[in-house]
Amino acid sequence: MSAVTTKRPVGSVRSWESDYPESYRLFHRALEATPGGVHHNMRSASPFPLFFARGEGAYKWDVDGHRYVDYALGQGSMILGHAHPEVVQAVARKYMPGVPGASHALEVQWAEMVKDLIPSAERVRFVSSGTEATMLALRLARAHTGRSVVARLDGHYNGWHDYGMLGYRPPFGSPASAGVPDEVVGTVSTIASDDLEGQLEELLKTETVAAVIFEPSGASWGTVPLPPEFARIARALTAKYGTLLIFDEVITGFRFAPGGAQARDGIRPDLTTLGKIISGGFPGGGVTGRADILNHMIPGVGDGYVLHHGTFNGHPVSAAAGVATLEQVKSGTATATADRHAEQLRAELQRLVDSLSIRGFSYGESSVFHLFLEGADSKHDPSSAKCSLESVTPRDLLSMEPPVVAALGRALRRRGVDLFSYNGGMTSAAHGDDELQLALTAFTGALTDLRDQRVIAAS
Repeated sequence: MSAVTTKRPVGSVRSWESDYPESYRLFHRALEATPGGVHHNMRSASPFPLFFARGEGAYKWDVDGHRYVDYALGQGSMILGHAHPEVVQAVARKYMPGVPGASHALEVQWAEMVKDLIPSAERVRFVSSGTEATMLALRLARAHTGRSVVARLDGHYNGWHDYGMLGYRPPFGSPASAGVPDEVVGTVSTIASDDLEGQLEELLKTETVAAVIFEPSGASWGTVPLPPEFARIARALTAKYGTLLIFDEVITGFRFAPGGAQARDGIRPDLTTLGKIISGGFPGGGVTGRADILNHMIPGVGDGYVLHHGTFNGHPVSAAAGVATLEQVKSGTATATADRHAEQLRAELQRLVDSLSIRGFSYGESSVFHLFLEGADSKHDPSSAKCSLESVTPRDLLSMEPPVVAALGRALRRRGVDLFSYNGGMTSAAHGDDELQLALTAFTGALTDLRDQRVIAAS
């Protein structure tokens, strides 16, 4: 099946119904069984989400047979691309003999590989998701320090549990979700993006903070990049005030380098949370770091015992996929290939935005790319200075107009490209020159149409 190359405009609901009839049918079935018809709120889409049948390499196919260059990649988990042969074979070998809920040899090998790759890893405990990893890391930090407050940075995503909801989305002073008790909110302090260093030290001086947790990529997988030296400053300040530093490397772990952002930047956190890539796209995650902190989970060893259960922790199938994935990742070749594709895509997208006289810019690092676009109804003066990463605020980066986000997503899917979320995506070792050309053709058509339809702003 060839890629979708139609150059039609964004289209009406009725055109989506006719072009994606099986997705439309499945969505309406799902509405009768599932809140909103989806099992992850980010899968919601207007007029309805597409349903996917399979993936291979840099591509995936929806249930109606359309092929897409995939920059979502299982929410970033497929660093090798879909259905990598070594991962598939490892899972097939382990699927039948595995015994869920029991210890097994492969989980030992898996943990040893994580220790070999992550610089700060002295011990490893597996969980079933990145959210579980951050929940456990915060509990361990509170147990180890005897303190109750945790500090987060505005806009950073550290899982969907109660402790991750304050400061995740604007307005940052309120939880991003209903159902979060005031008692929980009272144990979380947030730090605004406009003065990270100054606010962090003031907080550590005046509060009894157990841990500071953040994404070393910057907020929401790098949508708002961190100041270059902030992670190093945070390491020094937390050490000074007896606070633990937690790197949330659910995205950056094994992607920014085989040893994560901490290996690339030479910064050693006390704890690291992992997910997505660690299990090769299967359910999994982990907490790693200092042995004295993780050993709180050993019954009868010292004070501050931390209870941690989970039937599917270290599941044999996830362990098989994880070991096979990390075997491919450890050389650095997969990371370098993905990085190279993203670097080329970012550069070409910037040239495209400039040539079409669109107010926007491309940015990102490693194998991540973002595309910021001003809406046609934006309050910014079109005659003002060039729109760039330096000319916008962190709040601007996190608050791109929803109609722009939705319109670009639809226009690209029409042309056979699927993004991760919020006008950006991630690349894999399977993305090459052919996929780059397909993506650029799709972006050219989509951005031209959206500019001409006055969805996005022109200079």
